[in-house]
Amino acid sequence: MDKVYIVIVTYNGSKWLKRCLTSLSASALKSEVVIVDNNSSDDSVKIIETNFPKVVILKQTHNLGFGKANNIGISYALNQGAHSIFLLNQDTYIETETLSVLMKASQRNKDYGILS
Repeated sequence: MDKVYIVIVTYNGSKWLKRCLTSLSASALKSEVVIVDNNSSDDSVKIIETNFPKVVILKQTHNLGFGKANNIGISYALNQGAHSIFLLNQDTYIETETLSVLMKASQRNKDYGILS
């Protein structure tokens, strides 16, 4: 089975993170979750550390912006052996079968490098 990583960039996302990360925990397809925190000033990091201890948090000392932070998360996932990487926004959540459906679509058509 492919090693799937989910990369989430967060900045002051405390009002969304529980729902987002809870939805990932309930996913039918298990994955590793990496959060790149862009130096949040709210309790985002504390929420993650307290409620989702398996989530890897890459804490930044200043806000790098969305693109650069995603690149840091992607690099981390690739260095850990990721076969597939799913970028998810902090204010979203997934349905139970979302990752499974995307992985099946990816396996059916190897010509696609990116699915959304």
